[in-house]
Amino acid sequence: MPTDPGFARSARQQAHQILSQPAYTGAHRSTPRPLAGLLHDIGHLLGDIFGPPYRWLVRTIFHPIGHGLHLAFGGWAPLVGVLLVVVAGGLLALLAIRRRARIGRHATDARQTSATADPSDLDAEADRLAAAGDFAGALRARFEAGLLRLERAGLVPDAAVRTAHEVSTRLGSPTFDHLAGRHQAVAYAGNPAGPADDEDARRNWPRVPGEARNPRDLAGVAR
Repeated sequence: MPTDPGFARSARQQAHQILSQPAYTGAHRSTPRPLAGLLHDIGHLLGDIFGPPYRWLVRTIFHPIGHGLHLAFGGWAPLVGVLLVVVAGGLLALLAIRRRARIGRHATDARQTSATADPSDLDAEADRLAAAGDFAGALRARFEAGLLRLERAGLVPDAAVRTAHEVSTRLGSPTFDHLAGRHQAVAYAGNPAGPADDEDARRNWPRVPGEARNPRDLAGVAR
């Protein structure tokens, strides 16, 4: 059957128009991204900063550990690695809990001592402990005696609510800061104490009231 040349020409034109649309040519208009350059630069900057230490950790720590675990446990290596991480986290948490409990017990003892003890008795106890070689115990006794004198003179808050930081902020005494720092190192960090620590506490505690901000009612502090 003969074909109409005009009809064929019109069909070709229509097909060309349809196929020229973006849906068929792939010429889609891209979505505007005004922050793309900034985000790209930030990504490169973070890569430059954290990339080298991360690669060093992977190369010197994670890869050797992973290789060793694979040699030792084969296909069980990932599970063993997870278990080791869990155990290490549990140990760290246990140490933190024990430290908080030790600090809490010390605070409770301090509150009870504040209510019943006399500073002079604590000084006498410190002398006895120092003579017996227990310089850590002597340091703690002198620290409590010093705090009690400051409290009873109205220079520090009540023993039930005070902390070393609160006392330091209120007093503004460099000597107290020194004594408190050494006391915390011995009582909480487990640093050893010696005769020099006992002598330092004995000599410097009487200086603290005079350095306190706005001292008042100091008559009984030095007793």
